[in-house]
Amino acid sequence: MTTETKDSGVKWIGTVPADWEINKIYLMESEYMQSQIRVSMAGSAMPRTILAKIVNYYGLLCPLSEQKGIVKFLDKKCQQIDAVVLDKQVQLNKILSHKQSLIYEYVTGKKRVKEVTSHAN
Repeated sequence: MTTETKDSGVKWIGTVPADWEINKIYLMESEYMQSQIRVSMAGSAMPRTILAKIVNYYGLLCPLSEQKGIVKFLDKKCQQIDAVVLDKQVQLNKILSHKQSLIYEYVTGKKRVKEVTSHAN
């Protein structure tokens, strides 16, 4: 019997059973916690750590309700940033497309380069 899984949304966790509820913990993605994880890792081909080591990590946690508020705020800001990045990528693609069109038009002779005359002072 195979258990249906889903992506946890947290890169260092991977997949989890589909019926698990995942709450984001930004603390685990902080540089402070990542340094603790790196120190506790074993293996060279596939570095890994174990739960017994993770429970001994030090970190400051505020009340769960405040954590959820912070996560909600950060998720909203990340979505806004992602939207801006996507918009800028669309703008850049339009500019690159226009640039290619102009190059094509000048190379094929559909547009001509105007002569530039300098004025002597």
